[in-house]
Amino acid sequence: MSFKTLAIGLLVILPGCGPKAPSTGVQRVAILPFENLSTDASLDWIGSLAPVIVARQTAGASGMVTVSLAADHDLAAQRITSVVRGYYQKEGSQLRLRAALHDVASARVVRWFDQRGPMAGGPLPLLDNVSRELAGKADPYPSSNQEALAMLGAALASGEAAKRAELAEAAFHKDPRLTAAALEAAPLRAATGAGAEAVSIIEAAMRAASSDWDRAQAGTLLGFLRRDRDQLAGALEVTARIAPANADVARQLGELATRKRDYAKAAGWFAKATDAEPGYIGLWNLRAYAEAYGLNFSGAKQSTKRYRDLAPLDPNAYDTTGEILWMAGEFAEAGQSFVQAQEKDPQFSGGLEFAKAAFSLWMAGDAAAADSMFQRYLESRRALSDPIVDLRHAHWLFLSGRQDQALTMAAKIAGTGGEIGSRALSFVSFWHTRIGQRDLAREEAAKAATLARSPGSQSMAALAGLFAQPKASPAEWQERVGKVVGPQAPASFRTSAVVYALFLDGHYREAAKLLDALLSDATPGTVDELQALLGGAQLLAGDKQAAARTLGRWPLPPQPGESLFASLWFPAVKDWRAQALK
Repeated sequence: MSFKTLAIGLLVILPGCGPKAPSTGVQRVAILPFENLSTDASLDWIGSLAPVIVARQTAGASGMVTVSLAADHDLAAQRITSVVRGYYQKEGSQLRLRAALHDVASARVVRWFDQRGPMAGGPLPLLDNVSRELAGKADPYPSSNQEALAMLGAALASGEAAKRAELAEAAFHKDPRLTAAALEAAPLRAATGAGAEAVSIIEAAMRAASSDWDRAQAGTLLGFLRRDRDQLAGALEVTARIAPANADVARQLGELATRKRDYAKAAGWFAKATDAEPGYIGLWNLRAYAEAYGLNFSGAKQSTKRYRDLAPLDPNAYDTTGEILWMAGEFAEAGQSFVQAQEKDPQFSGGLEFAKAAFSLWMAGDAAAADSMFQRYLESRRALSDPIVDLRHAHWLFLSGRQDQALTMAAKIAGTGGEIGSRALSFVSFWHTRIGQRDLAREEAAKAATLARSPGSQSMAALAGLFAQPKASPAEWQERVGKVVGPQAPASFRTSAVVYALFLDGHYREAAKLLDALLSDATPGTVDELQALLGGAQLLAGDKQAAARTLGRWPLPPQPGESLFASLWFPAVKDWRAQALK
């Protein structure tokens, strides 16, 4: 499976979910809300706020990551090894707080905490002691304002978003040092469309923060709200320095570096993450890709071995291994690993591993074995009643150099009409544009449009017709794309359409500039296609050095029948790479 989606989440505030992992040296402790056993409902706020306070006071504890959770239903996803559950009650003029540390694996209580203190002193002194006993440290909580704390606790207990935001914001205004209140209020305000207000709250929290930790938490959220990766990375680096045992923070920094294509830095952060939690399977997957993208194939192979050792029955471990071997140019070995992935689980990826294995055999020079393997892929797709299975076959023929056969087969599919016929005609139209027959391509695109019924097939037909238009200047292509691709479409989609048009028309220098920008925001599913096109554009524009850097690894193979534009770069990338690296 390709590099996982690098969505930017607030992992340090609410750690992201990941694959289950066996217990490691790092304890991941979930602090759950405490239960109010007294009859005084005015004390309910303590139960909701207690986990937030303990998690804050124990942040950065050696060998431990503490997480404040509202419920225990996602302990496995959070890789929790221990859970703190507690209760509290009034005993005359005293407040008593009891809690237990439960080991998840054995379901046994391994430690008890029992604290008493004057009601007038509130829960903070008691929670200080719990934190110290739990983690060996208890950083001073930034606010001791009982009124502000009660407001925040009430906010956390509220199930109504508007009320929650109102109470959290009131708590923050009561005491601006209460960073947790700002972290609660700002996302809720942003969710209602009040983005500027949310940013203002967080900026105020950063100014009032009393510690590097609190500033970093606020800075993380500010970077997220502003979509400012530099701000986000800077805040997370502070968090990683304070809490090196938190693999989620190192993972997020690795993902940010990957988006910037700083693969050496990304691999370094993923290595820190695996050092912190060597049993966290998903980290080895991410580390392997970062190492391969940075051309450290030896390191990537070692990471995939660790992945397979941890999860010998996981087909994705063998898929990742196959993709690393493919990127290194070891095609025969890659094909074997793809087949292993599919054999581990016949349902995995819908049979796609057989297609990857077919491309691997073809790249290794065994065309007959490649065709035989591709038949296994087609059989798996027919078993799933795939409506475009025959078009996938035609696409395979085109990508493996048999253009006439592909055109004949796709034209036959188009003759059946309907949605499938429309899609097939769009492919045929694009292929004719690709080989220089634009007049014929325009006719086919027009027919595809008349058959199209779904938005997807209508869009595909429109794009095929767009690219079949006569050659033009880059400026005119920009104008043409603007007429076909509406303003409601994402900017990246419009830019991609311009790129394909420019590339088809031989405007390689202009295409390369746009491709370089697109890659900085590319999703895992488009990275390889864009990188291959960038390398081709650089080479064809005369920048052989840049092309050699871009094509230092082999772009992963396309999925037959999925991308209309796959034939723009495959199998041409073989020649581009050979010329660039010569």
